[in-house]
Amino acid sequence: MKKQLFYLTAIILIAGACNKVKRSTHKLEGTWKAEVFTINGAAETELPSFSFDDCDAYDEVCEGELFNDEDGHADFAWQFREKGKVFEYSNQASMDGHSHAAGTAHAEEEAVMLSQELSGVYEVIEQDKKHFKIKSSSTLGYNGQEVVIELHKTGDSHSH
Repeated sequence: MKKQLFYLTAIILIAGACNKVKRSTHKLEGTWKAEVFTINGAAETELPSFSFDDCDAYDEVCEGELFNDEDGHADFAWQFREKGKVFEYSNQASMDGHSHAAGTAHAEEEAVMLSQELSGVYEVIEQDKKHFKIKSSSTLGYNGQEVVIELHKTGDSHSH
């Protein structure tokens, strides 16, 4: 009887953890604009937007795009871990000299560079349907410096 109770409790805990990751993942679907982006307390002037694709975190790699103000963009992969308390961002773009539209090569390079710099593991400070705040001191481009990003949901798809 004790073994059955143990297994039932383990199943409930695992299902609960999975549900929290799924809820966090589902909430992030859509387009979000950075309202705050600081590095060691200093505010950045260019505030990127992020588009998060809908995904099943347990069946596929979650993907998204970072957009800068000059129409550049970069692909990234993302996931929640530890019951939605940890967010991982991983750049998937490269600076290969290709641009998607004439005259946007520089904007593309800047977006890819920013995406590479932001790659890392973040602590989720706050998340609801319209607001997402994360912080990290271990990003690829700002290791040892505290990066704080606060996003506000703007819609379901990126319109650029």
